[in-house]
Amino acid sequence: MKKNFNFTILLLILLPIVASAQTNKPISDLSGRFGFHINGELYKGLSLKWSEEARLKQLSTRFDQLHSILSLNYKVNNYFKTGIAYTLILTDKLATKHRGHLDLIGSYKIDKWQLSLRERPEFTLSNKNDTKWILRSKLQLDYSAKTAPITPSLSFELTNTLNDAQKQYIEKLRTELNLKWKINKLNQFDFYYRFDINFNPPYSDDILIKKYTHIIGIFYTLNLYRKNN
Repeated sequence: MKKNFNFTILLLILLPIVASAQTNKPISDLSGRFGFHINGELYKGLSLKWSEEARLKQLSTRFDQLHSILSLNYKVNNYFKTGIAYTLILTDKLATKHRGHLDLIGSYKIDKWQLSLRERPEFTLSNKNDTKWILRSKLQLDYSAKTAPITPSLSFELTNTLNDAQKQYIEKLRTELNLKWKINKLNQFDFYYRFDINFNPPYSDDILIKKYTHIIGIFYTLNLYRKNN
């Protein structure tokens, strides 16, 4: 965990230097993401979640994608959680993609702070029957005071290719600041800002950094519990 964190910090320091040395400038965009989650508890530690997410592009003026997600999650204990999910993706060209992933999450709490590491192997199947595999590694720090109605979190995520035809490489680096507003036990809102840096393959003749994306997200969550809770 410490090795991944140190590598992420090093990337954040070096990227502005590398970007300034490039003769061609990367593409930059502002994206909006809006949606909801309905999370239902099936059994102690086991929950089923349905999510809908609309994504915008080109300064949030055009529709990009719609994600419909169904996930099954299980909390093994206070230190480990796991989950699987299926996503149906509808693109702006009305094409469909199918995505699946597995989550493995380890966490450790220190006083009111919680540090977690999530590993997510993920595949996406396009309508051309091309399957892309990636690994998303996310390090996150949460402020987890139960009495606070608004709690922040900060995370860094690396996306690595797994089945590139020529060479595996870091495809994306994401930094996220999230604010969770818990209205009550059933209802909450999440507001986040993400900064994505997408990279070109190292074997290509293109510039290192392909795209910068600023992402603003607003999501509503409804939590449903069993009657005996």
